[in-house]
Amino acid sequence: MICLSELNYRCSLSSELTKITRTCANLFCTLLQRQEE
Repeated sequence: MICLSELNYRCSLSSELTKITRTCANLFCTLLQRQEE
C-alpha cells in the first residue's frame, strides 16, 4: 500500500520508535480510507 509505505517513511523521520511509526501510519491510512468512501 502506498499509504503505509509513504506515511511510514514520513513518520519515521519524526520518530525513531517503531510503535509510534506504525501507529502514525495506521491512523493516517484509516483517515485516508474514510475520505475515499
